Amino acid sequence: MHLVLVDQADTLCKSHQIDLRAKIDGPEKPDHVIWVFTATPTARLEARFRSRCMQIKFTTYGNSAAAAELLEGIWHAEAPTSPAPNFARIIKEANGDIRAALMEIELKLAKR
Repeated sequence: MHLVLVDQADTLCKSHQIDLRAKIDGPEKPDHVIWVFTATPTARLEARFRSRCMQIKFTTYGNSAAAAELLEGIWHAEAPTSPAPNFARIIKEANGDIRAALMEIELKLAKR
């Protein structure tokens, strides 16, 4: 088995999407290959390309406690003696976006 990961597939031009579509379901498609495409938003992907993919939507719902724990662990590793901020609030204000929350933690660490 092989896994082919195409990150940010929504940035692919139409001709590349057509080429990939031919590889996915063309007469010479490779056996034992799982194709994974990430895209936000998927509207930029050609309809015929999307029709050959199983769309799995991800959500951050229910992840806030685990995300706050992650931030807390990072904070204590980087600044074990500094007073900790409210990690749950940082996650909430970042709308569950871990990358944005980590940036906020990095900014707070840089200010101390």
